[in-house]
Amino acid sequence: MDAVTIIQLQLKGKQPTMQLSDDRVITVPSEIIIKYKLKEEQKISVDTVEAIILESEVWLCKDAALRFLRNKNKTRHEMKMHLEKKAFSSEIIDQVEQFLSENALIDDLAYAESFISNALAKGKGTQYVKDYLNRKGVANDLTSKYMNVYSEEITEYERCKSYIEKYLVNETITEKLLMKLSRKLIAQGYPDEIIEEALEPYAHFDGFDNE
Repeated sequence: MDAVTIIQLQLKGKQPTMQLSDDRVITVPSEIIIKYKLKEEQKISVDTVEAIILESEVWLCKDAALRFLRNKNKTRHEMKMHLEKKAFSSEIIDQVEQFLSENALIDDLAYAESFISNALAKGKGTQYVKDYLNRKGVANDLTSKYMNVYSEEITEYERCKSYIEKYLVNETITEKLLMKLSRKLIAQGYPDEIIEEALEPYAHFDGFDNE
């Protein structure tokens, strides 16, 4: 059986490395070193080396994924892009994505539902929501599914009207103010026809000051 010798184990630095007699230098996490009881001058089979390389890559990829999730939930697309930038192979990424999915660490369904609920509660329009989730790589059918659920509870027009009412509290209604509000509504992702319909009553407001 072909075998190589561990010439050196470098345990200092961010990640330990293992130098082999065939001149390869491999990054090997401490957990893998302990699992295989690796030590200098030890002879190991080529098959064992390949197994160590694969397990090390998976471990390092998992570590990178978990660090990426540390402060904020991510979509499957965001995770894939992040790991590809780290130069992990597609096979390793697929294994890690499966691990993350099985442990509910990435879940586009939950991500979409949570984002849509929070965004609409903050007065965002449907186009804003769709554009945002599209940039995050969430499938359009998932976005549409949850948008339809929330649209049954409160219509886009009602959300837009509520946003307008809150914005105009204690404000003197002027043409300049309504134009500014219209621009904000566009930025919030409301369609032009909804904005026009929701603002129409204020164009004839008794206190309107046509500057």
